[in-house]
Amino acid sequence: MKGLHLRVIHITIWNDLCSEHHMELYEFVSLPLNDRATTVWNQGVYLCTRRTEQGYVNLYGIESFYVEVSHHSEYNEIDDIRCFQSVSILDPYLDLIEFPSLDLE
Repeated sequence: MKGLHLRVIHITIWNDLCSEHHMELYEFVSLPLNDRATTVWNQGVYLCTRRTEQGYVNLYGIESFYVEVSHHSEYNEIDDIRCFQSVSILDPYLDLIEFPSLDLE
């Protein structure tokens, strides 16, 4: 009976590990636009918004990469969803991100 109990625990742990799928950059890029939007909605962590000539761009973080969702104000729709890992592309956002003040006294 002890062997059966251990086997059930092993299968349960294995199923839990398999169900925790981590999105990779290459997987995200290969998704159609609607699926990328759904992934951002379900897994993305909102970071900030910046204005553009056509509308605005929301920045999100997913796993080990960033995602920009471009919205066109006139047409009220998503123009593009692009992702990147380079922190140099974050430059337009640096002044927009608010950091809590630290009281070091």
